Amino acid sequence: MTATCRDLAERLYALLEGELAADEREAILEHMRDCACCGAYQRTYLSALRLSRDALLEPPEEEEASLERCLAA
Repeated sequence: MTATCRDLAERLYALLEGELAADEREAILEHMRDCACCGAYQRTYLSALRLSRDALLEPPEEEEASLERCLAA
C-alpha cells in the first residue's frame, strides 16, 4: 500500500490511537518521513492536541494566585 497526503489527513487520528492495520500504519509513517508537508501537519496536529489538553488542566496554585493578583490590581 502507498499512502497519500489525503490518507494521512483522513487517518492521522486513527494512527495516533493505534487503530490502523500494520501495513496501513507503515505506509502512512513512510509517507510522513518522505513528505515534509505531512510531517509538519502531524507535528501541528500533535501541538494542537497538547494545547487543548493543557487548556483543560487546572493551573498551578502559584500561577492562579498570580493571575488573581493581576486581576485585582
